[in-house]
Amino acid sequence: MTESSNIHPTLLSALQATPMPDNIATSSLHPFSTSSEKLVTFLHALLDTTAQVTHSMTLHSATVLNDSRTVSLLRQQSAGQHTLHLFRTQVVQTIDTAKERRRTDMGYDGPSDDSTTLARVSTWSSAAGMQAFPEAAAGTLVLGGKVLVLDVALIPEPMVHASYAGSTEGRDSPAMDAFFSRLVSGVSNGGDGRRLRDALEYLMRLDELAAHESNAGARWFGEVDTLAKELTKFTQAEAGFLTSLTGHPAVPLDVLLLRGHALGLPYLHSPTLCFLVYLSPRAYLSLQRSVPATTPPPLPSSFDIPLAHLYNCLSADPPPTGVTRASLTLVPLQTLSQAPPSPVDALLTGHPSFPLAPTAIGFLHDFPLPTGPDAGKYGWVLAFGSGVVMSQSRMLEIARVVQPHDQLSYTGAGPTLSFMTRGWVDMLLNPGSTLSSERYTAAYVSPSNMHPPLRLTLTAPEEPGFLLERVQVYNMQEVWAVLEIVRDQCWLNEFLNGIAWIPEAAAGPLIEEDPSTEATEEELRALLSGTYIPRSIPVNVYVIAPAAVVLTFPERPPMPGMVSISVVLNGAAGATVEVQGAMGADVQMSTLEETVRRGGALGLPGRVWAASQAAP
Repeated sequence: MTESSNIHPTLLSALQATPMPDNIATSSLHPFSTSSEKLVTFLHALLDTTAQVTHSMTLHSATVLNDSRTVSLLRQQSAGQHTLHLFRTQVVQTIDTAKERRRTDMGYDGPSDDSTTLARVSTWSSAAGMQAFPEAAAGTLVLGGKVLVLDVALIPEPMVHASYAGSTEGRDSPAMDAFFSRLVSGVSNGGDGRRLRDALEYLMRLDELAAHESNAGARWFGEVDTLAKELTKFTQAEAGFLTSLTGHPAVPLDVLLLRGHALGLPYLHSPTLCFLVYLSPRAYLSLQRSVPATTPPPLPSSFDIPLAHLYNCLSADPPPTGVTRASLTLVPLQTLSQAPPSPVDALLTGHPSFPLAPTAIGFLHDFPLPTGPDAGKYGWVLAFGSGVVMSQSRMLEIARVVQPHDQLSYTGAGPTLSFMTRGWVDMLLNPGSTLSSERYTAAYVSPSNMHPPLRLTLTAPEEPGFLLERVQVYNMQEVWAVLEIVRDQCWLNEFLNGIAWIPEAAAGPLIEEDPSTEATEEELRALLSGTYIPRSIPVNVYVIAPAAVVLTFPERPPMPGMVSISVVLNGAAGATVEVQGAMGADVQMSTLEETVRRGGALGLPGRVWAASQAAP
């Protein structure tokens, strides 16, 4: 009876019943994509359907239909069934669209006085599965789950306080209270309440798990603060080490992120433990310049941007340009997760490393997982929002971190998947196109006219790219390792994104050239004396694994040969610069390294060229 119920009446109905995804992006065909579980489910269904269709066609291959009337009726039946299938599909799509529209428009966009704000908060919380109980006092509301209770007050300003019913182990969380106070304040100011709804939905997921554990269930809400407290100690250790090297009371935040580890910021943009992974030079400068003048000086052995200012500037969703964040989230698993690493398994990779805080090596924190009926149904994932463009070699590094037993399946770092996806440089520099380019060109003009314009030519490495969206993890060591790899890729991405590149095939003249091609005697004398100023300087750019960029350009006349500048991301040392050639150039490596830190890496050839002296 069960087998017969799984048999479709026709081949067409079997194919129509297969759940087809709306869109399959080749850059998402990997285990670290948010759509990976849906794609695995689809592939299993497709294989089952293919087996059924193949079996049925084999059985009917010997059947010969000579009656044209029968063939015509079968065709009419197929056409009718296909029409009905299209109608059903359109109805389902219309209902799904209406449901999503209803979720979007559930909040009231009228005046943001206290009463309507309470109504909107109540509506959004009900959509998340919480119960809302208005209080007798004006401007107050209680939101309740099975364990979690949120007290909301709008007067004199929006404030939220979390408590736990039936549990004596719950602890106050000022960070959680501040996070939900910001969300309620946004609703009070007429903003969209979907972020509040999504955050409450996540808390209801934890609330369901907490209800199964009786008095000990509040631990699910305290995990973020407990872990964040430990991570703060390691951040202070790394900041203290760097301040002792530089002699400054506070280390620049961008230096700390590049030479240390990601900064743990609980409840930054979601009700989870969030991490600030990387800041581009422009993003860091924007943060630094926007610090209020009344802010007190930073404490010793800390970083230069106040935490309150970070929360004010980086809590938006999506994040500001140049900011890479991650969040550690508990999610339901549709398919079986990979087996957790046993305690005796060492990470088969060079990550993580702790040269600035050696005490972190012994910090082994396993993330809690549900037991009993919920065992195996949930897992912790490190989510990266809209995703980070990653090279194949770094995706393999991540796989070796979180799947050490499967490391033999990830051999080699060559372009083995180039037939499936574009190169990572193409994804980064030309995201709106499906075509690949061997070379990209750009023009760099000195803001102070220190040197002639640079004609940059980037040779794209033949390495596939992928969009990293989430990684399942089991302990803090894996999180640190993954974030180290992502940080290095972000640095490389920002290095290349420092200028607007154009595919070579589509590039026109980037620099206006003088139509006169005849050389003069003055130009010849200037060339021989070393005072000739060319109209532009050709620069070739190469990306070298694992995290290095090489820029080559001709020596300043009349010296022959080429100059090579290597910029390498060297772990705890940060970005280091090495110059080969450039005879007579009077330039300090520390100056060039500071230029790289400030986002002017692609202008280094011009600086070195300008500092070169003519040969005697």
